[in-house]
Amino acid sequence: MFINSARISPLGASLISIRRNLKVMKSNPMKRILSGPSVFFSAAHDAFRLQVSEFVSNLITPEIAQQIDKEDVFPVELMKKIGDAGLIGTTFPQQYGGLGLDTLSWVIVMEEVARHSGSMGINMNIQGCVATKPFMFGTKEQKSKFLVTTLKGNLTGAFALTEPNSGSDALNMDTTAQIAGDSFILNGTKTFISQGAVADFVIVFAKTIVEGKKKISAFIVEKDMPGFSAKQEPMMGNKGTITSQITFDNVKLPADHIIGEVGDGIKIILDVLFDGRITVSGISVGIIRACYEESLRYLGENYSSDIPLHENQQISPALINMAADYKSALFHTIEAALRKDMGLPIHDEASFAKLVSTESAVRAASTAINIQGLRGCSMESPAQRLLRDAKVLTIVEGTSELLIKNLAKNSLK
Repeated sequence: MFINSARISPLGASLISIRRNLKVMKSNPMKRILSGPSVFFSAAHDAFRLQVSEFVSNLITPEIAQQIDKEDVFPVELMKKIGDAGLIGTTFPQQYGGLGLDTLSWVIVMEEVARHSGSMGINMNIQGCVATKPFMFGTKEQKSKFLVTTLKGNLTGAFALTEPNSGSDALNMDTTAQIAGDSFILNGTKTFISQGAVADFVIVFAKTIVEGKKKISAFIVEKDMPGFSAKQEPMMGNKGTITSQITFDNVKLPADHIIGEVGDGIKIILDVLFDGRITVSGISVGIIRACYEESLRYLGENYSSDIPLHENQQISPALINMAADYKSALFHTIEAALRKDMGLPIHDEASFAKLVSTESAVRAASTAINIQGLRGCSMESPAQRLLRDAKVLTIVEGTSELLIKNLAKNSLK
């Protein structure tokens, strides 16, 4: 069910008139990439986008985005405001505080957020997807305590899968959860975990030996549990996401801190992983769009050649290639989102979307820097931040090399 005038009230908006739609379209540089309504989005989607765009533009200003990048601090208050607006829970059922919208709506949210800040896009991916989707496999009590509160922005979660000795091969983990009566004893280390050092809880995947067989399970670890520790690992991009290393030293977990049953971990990982790839694709689409808009802004202020811009044989092809990358990334992401909403398999589609969109984002950011020259390399330029953020996206949720390997295996065998 799409958003309506009653449910969009958290964004401070009512029904949007045709006149207002036209006004926003005229002022939106995106019209230069995609002119006219998209055949993939309904009128309700278009209205939703306008509301989200206005809300996010007022919330994540260029100054705020720059501040997040410079200070590298998790923006707690921003996340609370986004949670109050209902956007963290865009696709979650209303009974848990979500908007109950479709995956296309989530893609819209990701694009609009990431075009202002790639870091905030990653934060939304964690809080509105990978650290909360697993609770859909959990108990009523787990949903009430962790899911509802996180979607409101009042709790911060993390998703801990990657380990020092298992990057892309994350299932080959060393972290263990030993059964001890009606409890589990957790030991191990997780690395490159977004929000790990600021999280109120962490969803941790560990192997448990049951009757001689190794099974992967998902557990909830709260930050104040004895034996839990975390430290931030500074990264070149996506500042403010607080990438961290987490250690579990004989952390005792009550039986009600397992999500699902022993051995459900693989099922949960795969469900979340492909949702995460669609989410990262939406973030990448937003970054490409930001690169295009930043290039137009720069040229609008600095282009002084007697040659009309559309006849400039260096700049105009660069802009058109960037626009083509935007369309390609967006359409791949839309296909994956539509298939998910239709209940169809999305393994290859989500992987293609992630591969195309993230690599295109790196290319677009590099082009944006080239258009500006050395000014684009200045730490005050949004272009260099876009490149740093984009590069990280080619690695998270499955590296480009791993995606190519898996797609080749599925397509060429």
